[in-house]
Amino acid sequence: MDVYKEFGVSKQENPFAIVPEETIRKNLQGLKEYGFSREQIIKIVCGLPETLNCSWKRTEMIFNNLVEYGFSREQVIKIVYSFPQTLGYSWKRTGGILTNLGEYGFSREQIIKIVCGLPATLSCSWERTEKILNICKNIGFNILNAPHKLMFSPETLQSRINFLRIKFEMENEKLLKTIFASNKAFEKRFGISREELLKDYLD
Repeated sequence: MDVYKEFGVSKQENPFAIVPEETIRKNLQGLKEYGFSREQIIKIVCGLPETLNCSWKRTEMIFNNLVEYGFSREQVIKIVYSFPQTLGYSWKRTGGILTNLGEYGFSREQIIKIVCGLPATLSCSWERTEKILNICKNIGFNILNAPHKLMFSPETLQSRINFLRIKFEMENEKLLKTIFASNKAFEKRFGISREELLKDYLD
């Protein structure tokens, strides 16, 4: 049976048509046996076509390392399904990000919560993530309550804080209700664009 029809993956959208069918089959079958549904496998392949070109041994190693760290199999499936690019990074990089979060002060359980809440954390440079964590710490915001806030630009957040403190003498309690607004909502409320904030209020 044709491997593409078997797993519901579109051959026309596969840039690795020259990859041996057996390699493709091993990867698709491996994902299925790990616990991914057909729909999840399709999303993973569409999000990261290179998945079909990797050795299953490498992909399985990433899964095993995440489980060994403390993630459950269900959490691994959720992370990879939500953010297929996870499979594109070396374990050295991924493990390094987890280590950095631990050295910052988060427990292993808290790190797992952050990554499950925002799998894309694994795609960000530590320099960027650390800047946002420092900003959140300085204004008393617990990132564990909303890990997705880590996707905000640190420059945007800092310029907003500076602007609101200078113009309105806002304390942290009020800042927390304001700084995470969308660019459009922030500009509508305060009459200043992101570009102007970065130009005039970024340290």
